[in-house]
Amino acid sequence: MPTQIFVLSRNFNVFVDYAKIIPTVGASQDRSTGSPMPKLTKRTIDAIEPQATEFFLWDEGIPGFGLRVMPSGRKSFVVQFRAGRRARRMSLGPSTVLTCDQARTRAITIIAAVKNGEDPAADRAAKRNAATVSDLADRFDKEHISVRLKASTAKEYRGNLKRFILPALGRLAVPEITR
Repeated sequence: MPTQIFVLSRNFNVFVDYAKIIPTVGASQDRSTGSPMPKLTKRTIDAIEPQATEFFLWDEGIPGFGLRVMPSGRKSFVVQFRAGRRARRMSLGPSTVLTCDQARTRAITIIAAVKNGEDPAADRAAKRNAATVSDLADRFDKEHISVRLKASTAKEYRGNLKRFILPALGRLAVPEITR
């Protein structure tokens, strides 16, 4: 808790509470509200009440790690970082599923990856948007089977895709398949 410092200003003859203006050394402050940032624990998370708009409660120990509180009361852990010149915010998971320590560990690994020059948010988006084997099979049918093969061979290829490949691998993303 910062100590209260009252100073009499000679120019205006008023008392100024400099603790609100200039934080004392070692007192971490929430940038949005100016209040001291607590360490995120189960007790602090349970005590937080939702407000009219979404807001963030940042952890004092790990820069960029915090809790997002929605107006509906939903709370989720987030990590905020800068990848290159772009600011990113990733959701780690809801506070009902993850404990504070689990989310803190995930945040540390993400921040370490960012320090190594990676962009975890872009990696996650690339995995999410990767083509599936089913998409690749449709493209293979349109661009190769229909154009380059005889009718009997095309029928055999389509049958193999339908019976063997798509039931076993159709939902998998192409980068996930190694062998």
